[in-house]
Amino acid sequence: MDAKLSFFLGFLLGTTVTLTIVKSGAVIWTLDVSYRIGEQVDVHAKQSPSQELSFRSQEPCKQKNPACPDNLGSITKAINSSGSDKLWFHHYERYYERWLQDFRCKRGLKLVEIGAQHGRSLKVWSDIFVSPKTILGVAYGKSAQDVEKALGPKTSVMWGDQSKNTTMQELIKRGPWDIIIDDGSHYPPHMTFSLFSLWRSVNPGGLYIIEDLETNYWEHGTKLYGYVMQHTGINATAQYSVVRKIEQITQVLMRYHLGAENLSVMPGDDRLCSVEWGMNLVKLRKCTEAEYETHPRYKRKKASLNVINEWLIKAKSTNPFVAKSSKGAS
Repeated sequence: MDAKLSFFLGFLLGTTVTLTIVKSGAVIWTLDVSYRIGEQVDVHAKQSPSQELSFRSQEPCKQKNPACPDNLGSITKAINSSGSDKLWFHHYERYYERWLQDFRCKRGLKLVEIGAQHGRSLKVWSDIFVSPKTILGVAYGKSAQDVEKALGPKTSVMWGDQSKNTTMQELIKRGPWDIIIDDGSHYPPHMTFSLFSLWRSVNPGGLYIIEDLETNYWEHGTKLYGYVMQHTGINATAQYSVVRKIEQITQVLMRYHLGAENLSVMPGDDRLCSVEWGMNLVKLRKCTEAEYETHPRYKRKKASLNVINEWLIKAKSTNPFVAKSSKGAS
């Protein structure tokens, strides 16, 4: 009896059916499907030889993290009470509630935010993360001269210019990081330089978030924090826009399914698992070790590798120059 018919009868009779997927004489997957009339379908999938995945037709509730206190407050409330413009002006809370939830009770969490003007964001991170090891703000300029007065027992600050390699190397030295947030100069080339410098210092499963992407679209010549926007706008190239550069980096997610092993724009982007855009911000998530070890196999080449190679030459021509560092690389 073929697999499709056996699967159908199993549903009718309320039995358990095992489906086996064989490739080149080797068992790749086995599926145990059980069903009783009026109940949800249970499927247990086993990948040979040792990796297993279980799922149901209805997503189960998440298990409560035992490290989390029962009175864990909302991220939205913490941002609101801090006075940070992340809520009243940008409304980033709609993203941070979801993006940061799984990190809130991680022991020894390390977070750095580039841009610590008044210390309001540092207060937010101090309030929402239960037992962090490091919450560091990078301060720069006269507008941040009073930031140290706002520091609490969980927070610290270092002074540095995010456009300088010395600052990046110091952050790499203090890493690796679970979360990096760029809320710094808002000057697009600085955003790109910091991303290329620090991406490899993000821990597996960690996040790299860039806020206030709007400046990439501002009119050429617009000034902010003493910087003059150069060649910015909706048609800006990747040399002048971190938005365009991340769009290029996003193409790397197709490398396995295109069979393009050399499809890489940024050092370490083979560890990129997802990119999520929000209103005026973007999140890059690094694969966990388990995700990296179980990434798809390279498929048979169907795309033109000549076209891809030509595209790569153009894409890499707009990359920033970043000094190499082995510490924290992954």
